[in-house]
Amino acid sequence: MNETDSYYVLGLDVGGTKMRAAIADMHGDLLAEARMRTVKYQGQPNYGEIFTHLRNDLLKRSYADGTSLRAVGVSVAGIVDPTTGFIVMAPNTSVEEDFDLRAIIESELHLDVLIDNDVNLAAIGEHWKGVAQGCKNFIFVAIGTGVGAGIFVDGQLYHGAHNAAGRFGHLYVQGSEADQSDGLGALERHASGTAIAEAVRERLRHRGISSQQSELAKLDPTRLTSEDVWAAAAQGDQLALGVLNEVFDTLALGIANAAMLLDPELIVLGGGVSSAGDALLTPLRDRLTTLLMHPITPRIELSQLGSSAQLYGAVYCALRHVKRET
Repeated sequence: MNETDSYYVLGLDVGGTKMRAAIADMHGDLLAEARMRTVKYQGQPNYGEIFTHLRNDLLKRSYADGTSLRAVGVSVAGIVDPTTGFIVMAPNTSVEEDFDLRAIIESELHLDVLIDNDVNLAAIGEHWKGVAQGCKNFIFVAIGTGVGAGIFVDGQLYHGAHNAAGRFGHLYVQGSEADQSDGLGALERHASGTAIAEAVRERLRHRGISSQQSELAKLDPTRLTSEDVWAAAAQGDQLALGVLNEVFDTLALGIANAAMLLDPELIVLGGGVSSAGDALLTPLRDRLTTLLMHPITPRIELSQLGSSAQLYGAVYCALRHVKRET
């Protein structure tokens, strides 16, 4: 037995609303998972203590030897410099810019830390164990609270000059939309999970739609979610279908622009909105057939790993580091 076979790694996913963690063996099998609500970083609470709690919980439930932990991969929503570990911008998880998350975790866990943007790591996860296995050129599009992308070019993740490649939600698809006061990008203002719910609320406020015209009018607008809209659309609700058709149009434009620029083999749809399945996939395929020209005709598929994609990506980075160092 190889000495490294007895080692373990951690994967941490720091999302906008929740943190997920997993412990994995050197084959990449997840032995145990844990989660907790994300607390926005403001210098306090001590993120190191939070990660220590998650680590201890995972060790207890996996029966792994804590002395055999070798590295941790970390996924963060925002712009991350993977070489320094600095979080350049992560509005969902921090009120600060340029804070050193790598140093915080290293000082607490005493492990090597590999850190990157969550959508980049989701793309790595899909390339490793998901639908993008064997693809050298593909784009992972995450559609959730916001919209982002992870880009593989010639078999390698592409970070860009400022580690900001894949800001898919900021593509201009409906004019310049220079006003960024809400913090959203131009595309994601019209085509994210957040945008879906807000579009329905706007129509209910200003168009006098009654419960006889739409089941969505019966719901508390302050609690309305994109899941409610998808459910209503599945029942033939015209308000929901109208909003989603506009979302499909916007997403298709963004994906078509990215495909024309990068000529990928594959487009992978991930993020929370991708749980709609064929209700999302089919209309996007139909629109892209019209928008894209031969031979630029990438396959369009749903993520196989779902909400675990970024966790697998984090684990992969930790495993690769350990194998390289031993």
